[in-house]
Amino acid sequence: MGYRGLITGNVDKAFRLLKDLVVQTTLSSKTDGGFDFTTNMPITVITTTKTIPAIALTKKNRSDSNPSVSLQHSFIFKAKDLPAPDIYDTIAVVGGETWQVIPPYDNDGYIVTVSVARSK
Repeated sequence: MGYRGLITGNVDKAFRLLKDLVVQTTLSSKTDGGFDFTTNMPITVITTTKTIPAIALTKKNRSDSNPSVSLQHSFIFKAKDLPAPDIYDTIAVVGGETWQVIPPYDNDGYIVTVSVARSK
C-alpha cells in the first residue's frame, strides 16, 4: 500500500473514531431551468442533492471582513465523498440548520474544508 492509500485509510478511520462529531449533511444545488417565452413561465428548476457525512467545526459569530454575515461555520468532508464542492449552494445538517456555501474551498486531495455562512 502506498502513502495515498495509507492516508485515505486514516481519514476513513478518523471519521469512524469521531462518530459523535460526525453529522449527516445534505448538499443541494439549484440550476435555473431558464424561461419559456411562449408561456411566460419559468422552466422547472433542477435540484441536485447529495447526503454525506461531515465533521462540523465550531461556529464563529459575525465576520469582520463581511458585516452582512452573522454566523460562519466550516465542515470537513472526505475528498472521495465530495470531489466537486463548487457545484453546491447550500449545506443542511440533517435535523438541523441550513447554511450557504461560500468559496473558496480547501481541498488537499484527502479532505475538503467548506466554509458556510448564514446571513442576517
